[in-house]
Amino acid sequence: TEGLESLTIAEFAAELSERLMRVLGLAGVEVRLYEEHRVTAEARLGAPVDTTELDAMDSSPPPATGDVVPGGTVVVAMRVDDRLLGAVAVVGLTPEDPGHARAAALMRNAVERAALVLERARLYERERTIAATLQRDLLPETLPEVPGVAVSAYFSSGGDGVRVGGDWYDALALHGGRLGVVVGDVAGRGVAAAARMSELRSVARAYALEGHGPAEMLRRVNAYHLAMGSDTMTTILFAVVEPDRDRACFASAGHMPPLLIPAPGSGASPHFVPVPLRTCSTEWLSATELPASALTVPQATSPPAVPS
Repeated sequence: TEGLESLTIAEFAAELSERLMRVLGLAGVEVRLYEEHRVTAEARLGAPVDTTELDAMDSSPPPATGDVVPGGTVVVAMRVDDRLLGAVAVVGLTPEDPGHARAAALMRNAVERAALVLERARLYERERTIAATLQRDLLPETLPEVPGVAVSAYFSSGGDGVRVGGDWYDALALHGGRLGVVVGDVAGRGVAAAARMSELRSVARAYALEGHGPAEMLRRVNAYHLAMGSDTMTTILFAVVEPDRDRACFASAGHMPPLLIPAPGSGASPHFVPVPLRTCSTEWLSATELPASALTVPQATSPPAVPS
């Protein structure tokens, strides 16, 4: 059962079928997975099986028997705490076979273990879905239009499964025709990281809209973070683009530095803007100014962003 819990439900059914066929030397196997007595995935391999008992389970699940039904099919239900998660029907195990008892016992044991793994896989998939949905819904649906600035964004989570959840970016129009850009990463993954990210995103946006400069804004976010008593590490970068002065001012709290892409024909190469490293103190942040011709703020776990 190793490796099954990281699979999707459809992949789980197919992989379980293949493993049972290979390990037990079966002639045919069919796996059905249920949720609230509804078939959510199924897989078939080899010779056809008698599905009479499987079909009966769809509406009124019988107890798991492991008995041979007419046609030589053995059916075993997958249960956890009396809840039906699925069923496996196989052909190729006959009572006349000297090794039948051992093979049947091995099959029942494998199906019981698979049921536990399936339960964990479903919890894994539910959390992944919740975390991914929460993260996606909290990202900006549209980017602000600020005269003199072309803004674009690309986001791809640095992980799959429950590893999604802690990364975010934001862009907002500020007073005076300026553009604010926030990029952050909450350590950890899953629903907890996504929820924490949601909180810090709102706080960062509020302080940015109050008009604080990059360094002061991050000081306030840090103070909020510490006041909440959280021991979760978070990195964040806040940049303010001033198109009328052709400059951007930014401060970073442990985040990857911005990537500066010089204007075509300048002869310069794209490069990351160095950010001094400081220990955490009352003076731990300072702002850095740079030309705003083409500023990209990368996520530590994301592919290179589209220049903005």
